[in-house]
Amino acid sequence: NTFPSGLNLYYTPYNILSFLQQRSIRAKSENK
Repeated sequence: NTFPSGLNLYYTPYNILSFLQQRSIRAKSENK
């Protein structure tokens, strides 16, 4: 593991947030 543990703790929720944002944007575009 090349990442320090502190960065890994930040990177995982950041990945989840970006994934949720992509889903919400996709849902909004489908509603139009």
